[in-house]
Amino acid sequence: MNNFKNTALILACNKGYTSIVQALIKANANINIKNAIHDTALIRACDRGFENIVNLLLEQKADVNVLNKKNDTALTLACFNGHSKIAQILLDHGANPNVKDKNDNTPLMMASFNGYQSIVEMLLKIEKEKIELDNKNTDGNTALMMACFNEHESIVKLLLEKGVNVNIESKQGETALSIAKYKKNYAIIDLLIHHGATNNESDNNSDDSFEE
Repeated sequence: MNNFKNTALILACNKGYTSIVQALIKANANINIKNAIHDTALIRACDRGFENIVNLLLEQKADVNVLNKKNDTALTLACFNGHSKIAQILLDHGANPNVKDKNDNTPLMMASFNGYQSIVEMLLKIEKEKIELDNKNTDGNTALMMACFNEHESIVKLLLEKGVNVNIESKQGETALSIAKYKKNYAIIDLLIHHGATNNESDNNSDDSFEE
């Protein structure tokens, strides 16, 4: 264990050393032990995109919903980084699709913001009563707003077809439509209006709430 409280297993998972991970599992390494920032071996493997290692850890009953100190889970990081196969594996093993990070971003928000259409499609296939589509983050932004901000038209369309609330306002009074107008993306503007978006005169045309 090093100064960051990383075990040999956590380090091997972070580097993608499958054979070492197999050997450590065979030697009864603690699968769910956390390092200094509460990352587990599974969280590191999912963050880095090592699908084979993820499967090995889940076979050993790794905790799929454990939170690190940033409130990230394995699914959160898989969705943020676009690891669609890993995200599906985690969902199949009971990962919570509505988990929120320290800024109240959900996996759907992260995938929508970063333009990972396959992950958005995957999350939208979850039964409607089990996936929260209109969650707001700490700035009051929704997955739809985040997709509009980065001009991911195909994702905007998917969200609208699933029935998200098109007129939610952020803390700054912005809506998906006002964001699309700020970006001058007329294709997205047309999509939003077609799905019932209304003008919001209080929009201040600021994009500060989307800064990382």
